[in-house]
Amino acid sequence: MNFIRLQRFIQWLLMLSVLAWSPLGNANQPAVLYKHIHFACTEPADSPIFQLLHRIYTKAFDDQGIRFSMSYAPDKRALSEVSLGRIDGHCGKITPPNQSLLHSTITSKTIISFAEMVVLSHQKSSVQSLTDLSANAFRVGAVSGNSLAITLDQLSIPYINIVEVDRGIRMLAGNRLDYVVSNQFQIKRILAKTQIDTPLFVTSLREKLPIRTLLHQKHAGLMETLDISLQGILDQHGGQPISSENLPLWLNTPIK
Repeated sequence: MNFIRLQRFIQWLLMLSVLAWSPLGNANQPAVLYKHIHFACTEPADSPIFQLLHRIYTKAFDDQGIRFSMSYAPDKRALSEVSLGRIDGHCGKITPPNQSLLHSTITSKTIISFAEMVVLSHQKSSVQSLTDLSANAFRVGAVSGNSLAITLDQLSIPYINIVEVDRGIRMLAGNRLDYVVSNQFQIKRILAKTQIDTPLFVTSLREKLPIRTLLHQKHAGLMETLDISLQGILDQHGGQPISSENLPLWLNTPIK
């Protein structure tokens, strides 16, 4: 009988020792030490934004002794892969109001400024807001499944799925659309490399959607130190997040 009691006592002590080193027993002790973090990014690898973010996150994770890599993925697939834990994080997710980000945790620091919504059209437009696009049965093009399309859905604004912004611009030039809706970074990058004979005009809208770094919830323990590293990088640039206006300055400043 005494032997059985002693055996149970030893098992109880072992259980306590395990709890002491688990995430429940010690919140400051990470359950797993990750040596490599991989992000998805909706900007192509040859874009200045992708290259800048790669430098920023490489530095931020290097501060934690973690190797970092990043690759391109369309917006919808990138969010799905992060939610499933197949990819560790998202380089900069535009987050419309009320969008569910399952199994993800979000940085508190804004390394990229708000995504400024813009429309591309054949002529200078009087459109000032996304809601203005619901008038006059405009033919609006957007990429289905991305954050902006989700916003259009929330506002009950019909749109044509252009699959990619590049294709939407060609449809616009061919008079098959009245407007293409995207964010300022994508539009500027694509117009700079696209040969279009038809003059096109960019109009900024009132809507601005926040952009946040996402991590799968299994990496939630890394978030606090990641925020600290990102804040240090922001401080080197006067505390100003990346925007279309200050992008050249960010690109020409070393990330230390």
